[in-house]
This record gives sequence, structure tokens and C-alpha cells, in this order.
Amino acid sequence: MPTKRILSVPAIRILLACCATLATATGATAQCRTPHYREGMVWEDSESTVLMAVSIPLREFAPARLACLAGALKHRYPGRESITVLIFSSLDAARNYHIGQPDMAPPKTEKQARLMRLRSSEFQESQLHGVYSYDARKHEEYVDLGPFGHAGESHGPYDTRINLPATEIPPCRMEIDNRCVLALDQIHYPPDALTSRLSGALTLAGTIARSGKITNVSVVGPNGEPVAQEGVLANEAIQNLKSWTFEPGPRQDAIRITYSFVIDPSLPIPPSYRNNEDVRFALPDQVVIRGNTLK
Repeated sequence: MPTKRILSVPAIRILLACCATLATATGATAQCRTPHYREGMVWEDSESTVLMAVSIPLREFAPARLACLAGALKHRYPGRESITVLIFSSLDAARNYHIGQPDMAPPKTEKQARLMRLRSSEFQESQLHGVYSYDARKHEEYVDLGPFGHAGESHGPYDTRINLPATEIPPCRMEIDNRCVLALDQIHYPPDALTSRLSGALTLAGTIARSGKITNVSVVGPNGEPVAQEGVLANEAIQNLKSWTFEPGPRQDAIRITYSFVIDPSLPIPPSYRNNEDVRFALPDQVVIRGNTLK
């Protein structure tokens, strides 16, 4: 008959502590899902410094996922004094981006011209929606999310910075219904409308799909019913809203935003320029585009 072993009180305490530690570690791992990233340009990988580019799918740019990616990158390069990783939503941009764009010969064919546009610094920077930075000497570590691209360059008013290590993820600077805006195109005052001093406001309605894409965009009236509205202002607003990408979610959400195009004579025009514009996002329901021109 097998003998029964009775654990002492100290042994039981040690066993319970080990179980608690294991449960905590397992929970943290389960909660932090690192996006699958693909390596692009590597400008430096030395004993002290890493400077490189990676790409992840746009849907993975949610703040919590970026924080997980930052942890994985720091784990991959232990002992470095400085780590800077540019995070693109395009693998082509991550593989071809140059810090200081090199001179390129003029295109000879339309195909070459299209390829140059795709590989231009302006296009590639529009796909740069995240930056991870670690500086041991300054005791700084953070990840930036930039919905307009070129993240981290100037840390604009709509960029979200997550200081690491983070006990909780801060809300996004641009979000609607607790869903972060991951990317959108810049909106401009249409040049023809600005020259002719055309102004006005229109309200757009649409749906944020579970994938984060915007669908069913239409111009609506005061009662919320779709109305027919054409013209350069309506087209600019519609195309802009269609470019928005939110973080994926478990449900669809309605979106309703008023775009106001305002001629503002007080807006200063810089020397050597003929036009100036100022765009402000006051989410969840307002975008104001102010413009001024020298006729």
C-alpha cells in the first residue's frame, strides 16, 4: 500500500507561490499577442545600436498590439543601448525606404513612373504609421502611432504615444466609440473651390465595419436621410471618409461626421505661397477645413 506524503506548510506556500507566478505569466502572454512582422531595410545592427524597418498589416496598428510588438523587438535585441524601428503598413515601403532619399534617374516609361511613385519617399512615409524607440542612456522607451503616416517625426497633435513599460494603454488621440483611427488620408481644401471662395458644410454618414473599414458612405440631411449632393467639396469629403481605417472590433458602428469648408481671410499666407489651409479634427463628429488664398 503506497504511503501518503504530507507537505509541510512552507512547502505548500512555495508551491502556491509558484502556481501564482505561472498563472500570471501565462495570463500576460495570452493577453499580449505580438503582430507578425516582416523585416525591411536594416541600416544598422551593431552591439550597441539597431536601426531598421519592419512591416505589419494595417489592422495590427492598434495601440495594444504595437506595445506587444515593441516588447518582442526589445527581446530580440538584448543589451542594445539604442533601438529604433520604423513600422510600416507596406512591406514594399519597409524594404525600399531610404533615410535621405537617393537620386533617381527620370522615368522612361509610364510603368517606371508608376513604380517611382510607389517608391517615392512621400508615398512610403504615408505608410509609416508606427515607430518604436528605446534609448537606454536617456531612460526612454515608447511607441508612436501616427494615423497620417510619418509617425514619430514631429509627434503631431493626432499621434498617440505609449510610454513603455505601460501598466495600461492610453486612449488614442483619434478615436470614435473606443475604436482607434489607425490610418486616413490628409484632406485638403480643393484648389478650385478655394480660388472661387466656395464654402459650405455637409454631413456624411457611414458604417465602421468589424474589419475597421468604412462602408456605406453617403451625404445626409438634418433628418439623417441620404440626400443627393455633388460638387468638389462633397467629393473631397466623401473620398476622405472612405480612406479612414479603424482598429478591428466585434461589431459594426455608425459614424456621422460634418465636414465644414470655411474661407478664413485671417489665415496667414506664408511668403512665396498663394494658398494656405488649416485642418482640425474634433471627433467624434466634426472636421473643419479652413482656407485662404491670394487671387
